[in-house]
Amino acid sequence: MSLLLPETEANAPSDEAPVPDVYRSLNFRSLQEPYNHSSHDTMASRYSTLDADSLEVMLNGGLERFYKKFNHLSRKINLQLPTPEVRFQDLSFSVEVPATNGSHNTVGSYLAKVFTPWKKPPAVTKHALLPMSGIIKPGSMTLILANPGAGKSTFLKALAGKLQRNSKTEIGGDILYSGFRGEEIELTKLVGLVDQADNHIPTLTVRETFKFADLF
Repeated sequence: MSLLLPETEANAPSDEAPVPDVYRSLNFRSLQEPYNHSSHDTMASRYSTLDADSLEVMLNGGLERFYKKFNHLSRKINLQLPTPEVRFQDLSFSVEVPATNGSHNTVGSYLAKVFTPWKKPPAVTKHALLPMSGIIKPGSMTLILANPGAGKSTFLKALAGKLQRNSKTEIGGDILYSGFRGEEIELTKLVGLVDQADNHIPTLTVRETFKFADLF
């Protein structure tokens, strides 16, 4: 049985697309509205009721005031943020890298590269991720343990849609977010990846950082 199908719907044929569980409990449109399609009649429009304002309006009065107002509303009308289910099946990633012979670079080898640029070093295929399948349930916390260089960061980048796609890389398998593929939704507004390197601009305040991020 395919892991990309929910357990309750894997063996039940249906004429129309199943409604993800994330929409069954939604009382409002997400602040980021990740399930945004080009068509006007979408699952998001049928199962969402409240449109969010701009970032400038949300931060009017300060970030602390926004959180206090949000907490008050969430308790008053039982607001629930969408918690999508992530399913991946036969997920793999490989990349072509230059083959190393174990020798150190010398002046001669450096000059050879300069004067014979048409000679490309032999390439080998490195499998950063072997085919694997799994499910990350909504509201759960998943701990990934592996040796250094085993592909933990590559796996997280794959789920966040940040793996480079070019002629030297190959991504296999499928990833679904509450039944949608990454190409069908605004994945950057649904999945966030905290990199190991701190890329924040230290001269910006928290408000300025939010405003800058909202531009892209």
